[in-house]
Amino acid sequence: MSITIDLDLPIDPATGKRANESRFQGVPGEALFFDDFSSGDLSKSENGFEWGAATNLGVISGFSRLGNSGNCVRFNFDINAEAVSELRFSIGRSLPQVWFRYWLYYPDGTESPSRGPKMELLGSNNKFMRVWSEDGGSESDPRGGASYYAGSPEGDARAGLQAGVFNNGTVSQVPFDAAVYQDLVNEETRGRWIEVKHYYRRADPGQENGIVRIWVDGEMTEATGLNFRHATEDYGFTHGYLQGAQDFPWEGGDGRAVYMSDFSCSDSEIV
Repeated sequence: MSITIDLDLPIDPATGKRANESRFQGVPGEALFFDDFSSGDLSKSENGFEWGAATNLGVISGFSRLGNSGNCVRFNFDINAEAVSELRFSIGRSLPQVWFRYWLYYPDGTESPSRGPKMELLGSNNKFMRVWSEDGGSESDPRGGASYYAGSPEGDARAGLQAGVFNNGTVSQVPFDAAVYQDLVNEETRGRWIEVKHYYRRADPGQENGIVRIWVDGEMTEATGLNFRHATEDYGFTHGYLQGAQDFPWEGGDGRAVYMSDFSCSDSEIV
């Protein structure tokens, strides 16, 4: 499967869209792990980082943020209920802070074959990304991430930041009604590659200095002053996943999908 995109398409001043690249280029700096999926699968591992379980997704050829010659991951949200498309990973070490960067493509329906993901207004389990620690037992480990939240009948969606301890939303959780949001899927971002970055910092012992940040094409939002860490041990982040479960499936066009290109993970800031 390939997607037809005009590589010579200029940037539209009114929308800032160009199908073959993000406004923000660049090469990962001191990344622990970088994957452009040129292997054609999810077999790459580096510095202990490796891909884990993959659900309803695959690596496709002929489509990436750098043009039709590269590869990317296609997340498939085609099932009717509890739509799940998830890629898990192991960082290979325990990090008190961790950065991620990758590019996402949300189709706008003009691609061939047509793709047009939109999200229903309801649903409380629309996960975007999570990181956590499995070192000390699931009930007490720090956990952070972001979730999709629908913002309009047109299918616009926001990312809401979350943090707490594994499977315990009452401890240090950023509550839904006070969550910090970032625009993610809308008319400005559909139909072109957008840069997404995440930063997670677990709290130090006895302090409330945990941080969750997300950037979408350079625009940052954050939740700070968080006390999400292991109750007694000094564990950091070791595992995570991208995309995840949707209480309600994506709408709009056959073959609902989200595409990811050029993923990197680092223990220092990625610029």
